[in-house]
Amino acid sequence: MYRFFFFFQLRFYRLLPLKKASHLWGRFNQVRLPIWLRAPVVRLYIRMFGCCLEDALVRDLKHYKNLGEFFQRSLRPGIRPIHNTCALVSPVDGTVLHFGTVKKGVLEQVKGVIYSLRGFLGPMEDMLSCIRTAVSDTRSVEFSMEKDCDIKTSIDSYIETLDLDDLDYYQNLLVNPANHLFQCIIYLAPGDYHRFHSPADWTVFCRRHFPGELFSVNPGFVRWLQGIFTFNERALYVGRWQHGFFSMAAVGATNVGSISVHFDKTLSTNVQSVWDTGSFHDAFFVGKQRNGVTLQKGEDFGTFNLGSTIVLVFEAPPTFRFEIDIGQKMKYGQGLGNQ
Repeated sequence: MYRFFFFFQLRFYRLLPLKKASHLWGRFNQVRLPIWLRAPVVRLYIRMFGCCLEDALVRDLKHYKNLGEFFQRSLRPGIRPIHNTCALVSPVDGTVLHFGTVKKGVLEQVKGVIYSLRGFLGPMEDMLSCIRTAVSDTRSVEFSMEKDCDIKTSIDSYIETLDLDDLDYYQNLLVNPANHLFQCIIYLAPGDYHRFHSPADWTVFCRRHFPGELFSVNPGFVRWLQGIFTFNERALYVGRWQHGFFSMAAVGATNVGSISVHFDKTLSTNVQSVWDTGSFHDAFFVGKQRNGVTLQKGEDFGTFNLGSTIVLVFEAPPTFRFEIDIGQKMKYGQGLGNQ
């Protein structure tokens, strides 16, 4: 009975023109506003969503040629100090939806609402092989940024993964079998600062783009639709940090104009008729000219063109402890946890 109700919920919601609306919203955000209209339009948005303009590098609203520029605004230098002692810091300004250990290949999007780790990350054999090769051999390897994979998988197969034993998948992600996998989900509201940053010192070796849906990721909706993060468009970045496996996913949502990542110029999100829905596409940042993208904690990573969600899945020793609470408002650079 639950399966039937779940399918009905999903099918009904997918009938709504959310992707088309989000695409149009993205185009609208790039419309150049006449100078006399910029301040009133941006001020209206600030009032609607409670944006904090005091932190912005540029507070003259006439400077922003369109809403997209305002969403991607820079902050004043030093306004977000990066925590010195925490190995893991918040990559965004946002609200903590959930955090904790990953239990036997099952993630929680909020307390008591689970989804499949395998369904969220997808098959990892090629990516893990790429990372092991890059880490163990500094010479050129066969993967390159231009060699983009195209492996199709049905979104509906998520239902089947709920019945699978994901323990082997979980164990294969670990560099050190004695470690655990942890997760942290942070929601960016429309009024939050829209850039996201590196949450740790790590090296990115691979990217996986799931075109997916653009369902709302409002916390109320996340409690209602199980597995929402496995359905939505997302850009997943995978690599290594001091404790082993590390990944960060930027998840799209309704009216998110696009997701952009500064070092990944080939990523193209919220587009029509480029990718088939239900597929994912891999790219590798290793090859003759580079051996991964090394990032420092707090370094600028990318932008959302409206609020959305960041999902961290990473390996750490059993002694790792989060230093946050569910529902806590975070600023980027604040500590999330430490060993």
